[in-house]
Amino acid sequence: MTIQITKPEVEALIKQRLQSGGYKDAEDVILQALQLLDTNIPSELIRSRPDPGVEKWVYAQDEQSLYLSVVTIGELRRGLVKSSSCIQRCLTFSFLRFMEDP
Repeated sequence: MTIQITKPEVEALIKQRLQSGGYKDAEDVILQALQLLDTNIPSELIRSRPDPGVEKWVYAQDEQSLYLSVVTIGELRRGLVKSSSCIQRCLTFSFLRFMEDP
């Protein structure tokens, strides 16, 4: 994968993190800063009794670094339509609304 950096402030931040150590290259800095969640994570959080380990991990993350792909959003919407549980549909709908609002 090739990542091109076009903003000077982003480039400066990446250089700063590279100098601090712990990263092998600029791509490593970016990939560690952004976390793309698979469908199983929001699905687990929406359950009536989510796994405590998943909850603990998610709540320990910087919320600005967590992202959902359009595929995951589509899968959640599909689950919303197919679910026979009114409570599950309401929870999924609320989650999606929360994620879509800036």
